[in-house]
Amino acid sequence: MHVDDTPVLVGFTALPDLASELVGGSVCACNDDFFAGSANLVKRSAPVFDPDAFVETGKVMDGWESQRGRRRNRTAGETCDVAIVTLGIPGEIVGLDVNTAWFMRNSPRSVELHAAELEEGVDPEGDDVDWMALAPRTQVAANARNLIPVEPQARGWRFTHVRLTIHPDGGVARLRVHGLGMPAPGALGGGEVDLAAAANGAVTIAASDEFYGGISNLLLPGESQRMDEGWETSRTRDRSPDEWVVVRLAAPGRVQRVVVDTSWFKGNAPDTARLEGVLLGDRAGSVDPAVDELDWQVLVPDQDVGPHASHEFQVERGDGAEELPVVDHVRLVIVPDGGVARLRVWGTVVSDEVAT
Repeated sequence: MHVDDTPVLVGFTALPDLASELVGGSVCACNDDFFAGSANLVKRSAPVFDPDAFVETGKVMDGWESQRGRRRNRTAGETCDVAIVTLGIPGEIVGLDVNTAWFMRNSPRSVELHAAELEEGVDPEGDDVDWMALAPRTQVAANARNLIPVEPQARGWRFTHVRLTIHPDGGVARLRVHGLGMPAPGALGGGEVDLAAAANGAVTIAASDEFYGGISNLLLPGESQRMDEGWETSRTRDRSPDEWVVVRLAAPGRVQRVVVDTSWFKGNAPDTARLEGVLLGDRAGSVDPAVDELDWQVLVPDQDVGPHASHEFQVERGDGAEELPVVDHVRLVIVPDGGVARLRVWGTVVSDEVAT
């Protein structure tokens, strides 16, 4: 068990979706998806509706839809259907979005949500799986996003799978599992790691603007495949002639090199970028990087960044410094505006004693 009691000052829907196909999430088990495939639950795109789309089994729906429960033999009493999702990023779950878009008279009445941490190769449908309830059984509205926060007793645990149970049957368009990546024990020690990776527990906590693309995209695994998989601001007009995003690193560390990747931003990449760092420690829960003045240290000074390319920069020790500074937050500043696909902050983790 891992408990991080440092607050994250963002709503849970701003946290990355640990179940999305974009990060490798998939549906690994489902008891019934007669009308619409359960794999749709983790699609990266928003659900859509085509009134003229029909196939042999009936209406095509962009989601998971089971057949009517009364048509099947049930042995457990109450009718229900189940889908199990393998998370693309194992971690702590903070809240869930059960989206019933376009399911109007055929959505479930209520849902149950459970999670488990399973070793590779373990059958998620096995009788010996220890499922933990994430929230009480919850009524859900039709054709709506149903936001369900995780109960306090289920916070702080590392999970690899989520089980969605719908009562009595029906359709769910998307399941979003918002949370914080949590690496396996020991994964951050013993060498250089990406301190800004969502999979390692880093999280974006503030930004000047994210009109076209969300800041959490910056920390996702893998390479961006499209422009909307990155962070993109609106065009600077009446605002300050730069934009910024603040990242809480996975752990305090000494940053050694930085990658600013502008893939797919061809006519809208920034001109320059710089990276700054600060060590907040116990103050992290009581300051707001969006408005509070902090003692930011420049780790990488302003550097030209061209369009649709990966740019790597080394962090240099300051004048007279024997070691690189220890930081637990970084701020990426771009001038004047535009888009960045990924931010990689490579460094080594330091102990709590060194950090303080």
